[in-house]
Amino acid sequence: MKKALIGFLAAAAIACAPAVMAESTPAVIVDGSPIVFADQAPVIQNDRTLVPARGVFEAMEATVEWDADKRMVNVTSSDNVTIVRLYIDNPVMEVYKFEGSLFNLTKKDVTLEAAPQIMNDRTMLPLRAISEALKADVQWDENTFTASITSGRKLLTASETTGVSLSADTDTVNAGETFNLYLNASNLAAYPDTYVSTAMASVEYDKTNFEFVEAKMVNGDNEIEGSLGVSNPGYPKNGVKCVFVMPTGDTAAKTDGKLLKITMRSITGKEGSFRLANGFFTFNKSYDTGLVLTSNNDSEDVTYVEGPTLVIDQTPVVINAGK
Repeated sequence: MKKALIGFLAAAAIACAPAVMAESTPAVIVDGSPIVFADQAPVIQNDRTLVPARGVFEAMEATVEWDADKRMVNVTSSDNVTIVRLYIDNPVMEVYKFEGSLFNLTKKDVTLEAAPQIMNDRTMLPLRAISEALKADVQWDENTFTASITSGRKLLTASETTGVSLSADTDTVNAGETFNLYLNASNLAAYPDTYVSTAMASVEYDKTNFEFVEAKMVNGDNEIEGSLGVSNPGYPKNGVKCVFVMPTGDTAAKTDGKLLKITMRSITGKEGSFRLANGFFTFNKSYDTGLVLTSNNDSEDVTYVEGPTLVIDQTPVVINAGK
């Protein structure tokens, strides 16, 4: 999101209000692009920069949601891993994070020097606290009154892009028989010294002719003990269920090949097709199909590969009717 230069001066502080510096208006730059604030400029309060809720964080490709009834703001990171929750006039910021898996949600409370507040009908949020919670780097230049944010988003070249595809262990099935679909990865070498700790995918299919049985993480042809797959019959699109798998540690795949085994059963014996979806819906949020890669050296160092960094082959896998 490329923005133009910042505009107007902040209003001077009134008597008895918290100290607001009006000598100069802070400027904000995200990934080298200045942000424009149309009707409410950033302000300095208690030595902390407050900015309008949307412009800066949306430039980081985060999602900003406002709940007027609760006077609450949710800022969700571009990879849907971190959710920052703030309440107007409340100095406690809640940071929720999916630690390597959608099944492991942690919560941390952070006390702010300047609480979120309403100024000129605009919601003002603490710049540094939220940015750093989203894993961005914030640098402040006292001479120019400029906050420079580096989001840390990595844009891959075509040669670095990882891919996922779908295959099956058979092309024909009779009523009542089970068969396996496989989620396969290509070019994992783009992320050296990592292993696949979680695979998150959904497969489109006709639920009147086929049913989901189970899903397990695999490393090639070897099933990984302790992995867990889950179907989601409540997915809003007809014929789509979600599969996501717990992290599995050192036994997980480190090279290209099969990552996930999805066992299906034919109900009627009729022909059908299966196709990888671009994403799925769970925990009241939409997520991209993706992989979580964990460092071999540091279990807390994870990389989320999805969206433009992950090429999803949506070529259908056709299963023919049995005799």
